[in-house]
Amino acid sequence: MPRSLRTLLESLPQELYDNIYDCVFTAEPATVTICYEDYRFPHLLHVDRAPRSKFAESYYKVTEIEYGEPSEVDWLETLPQQHQILTGLYLLKFDWPTTDGRSFYAISR
Repeated sequence: MPRSLRTLLESLPQELYDNIYDCVFTAEPATVTICYEDYRFPHLLHVDRAPRSKFAESYYKVTEIEYGEPSEVDWLETLPQQHQILTGLYLLKFDWPTTDGRSFYAISR
């Protein structure tokens, strides 16, 4: 029976395994514009817990997040709490009515 990719990777010397792991689960600096309906999370945020945590820490640290519309800050609330913290963004949502009936938002870093 053929060995699994995980088994093969785990049979590598630790230093080589660590280098491969770091290359795969480290995000490149980028600017992301959030358009709530079109935004797709990077595929590495959909893997199992340990790699997801490592990639999330890297991704939110080096990614500049921009918003197309003020109402798109709702996106931040869709993130797991530990990812919200990693973004370094603070969402202040006021329930003061505006002329168009929407809430007032402010984002701070």
